[in-house]
This record gives sequence, structure tokens and C-alpha cells, in this order.
Amino acid sequence: MQAYSLDLRQRVVTAYENGVETIIEVAERFEVSDSFIKKLLRRKRTTGEIAPVGHRGGQPKRLNEKHRKWLLKTVLTAPDITLEELRENLLSEHQVAASVPTLSRQLRAMNLRRKKNRWSLVNETDESGRGKGFE
Repeated sequence: MQAYSLDLRQRVVTAYENGVETIIEVAERFEVSDSFIKKLLRRKRTTGEIAPVGHRGGQPKRLNEKHRKWLLKTVLTAPDITLEELRENLLSEHQVAASVPTLSRQLRAMNLRRKKNRWSLVNETDESGRGKGFE
């Protein structure tokens, strides 16, 4: 979802600060929520800014390139290893705590899929999501 433009923010603040309309009336006029206006006014009071705050980036990745190479090597040398065993080995060998879902997502990103009790590399073109008999 895109942030409201600076122009709209300025018009909303000006409309409210004129003192003629309430927050609800300004919200209806500009088709924004009253909570947006309250947050915008609070931010203007505390920081003096009304510009949208950019995306802050989220959490850093747990696994760096070295860990991903180790993961690939480990899975290819021991194809019957479970995600839980991988998690424990990663913690003991590299002191990196990663969840089972994190490891699963990383392996999928490296085109590794679990088939029965083995991990194997899969071509992107082979993965259609359907069985062979449905083509």
C-alpha cells in the first residue's frame, strides 16, 4: 500500500487547523480514515514533520552466504537429513539460531525440495505444481 502524498497530507492538516471542520468531517472530505488524521496530527506535534516515513527494512537475514553454502553442502552430502537436524547442526557448528520454517524457505529458494525422505535439486521448469499425469 502506498503512503499518502505529501500534498494530500498538507491539505488535510491545513483543513483541520483552520478550525472549521472536525477530524471526522475532514476524514470524510478527503476520503481518509480519522485514525490517519489523528496520527498525522500527533506526528506533526511531536516531530514537526508530516512526510511519510519510509520502509524501515525489517529484520536482517539470519543466514549469510557462508551459512547458505554450508546448508547446501550439508543437504547434498546427507540428503536424508531433517530440518530439525539441520537446525541443530547449524546451531552447534555456527552458533546461528534459525527456525525450521526459515531453513525450509532458504532451501526452497535454493531449488531444493524434499521428496519422500530425501532432499534433491529441482529445475525451475520442472516445478509446475501438478503431477505428471495432468499435462
